[in-house]
Amino acid sequence: MEKRRKEQVESEGGLYLKQTGHAGIPDRLILMPVPEEHRELVSKYVRFEELKSSSGQLSAVQQRVVGWLKQRGYRVDVTKP
Repeated sequence: MEKRRKEQVESEGGLYLKQTGHAGIPDRLILMPVPEEHRELVSKYVRFEELKSSSGQLSAVQQRVVGWLKQRGYRVDVTKP
């Protein structure tokens, strides 16, 4: 069942993530592309944040994921002190 659901989400341009480590949070996080006309509204309520040291840089995989999220209408902040 999970494989089928993941394939369905990805075929629609979404991201299917397995949530671990947080008791009480649902098992899966599904992020679908946000239509252009809703992006401003969504960015007020859904954000992703990567914390870095003052000299820290995004890894190659982090750059890809940040780009993927932004391309699909999500707000991503990279925060340094």
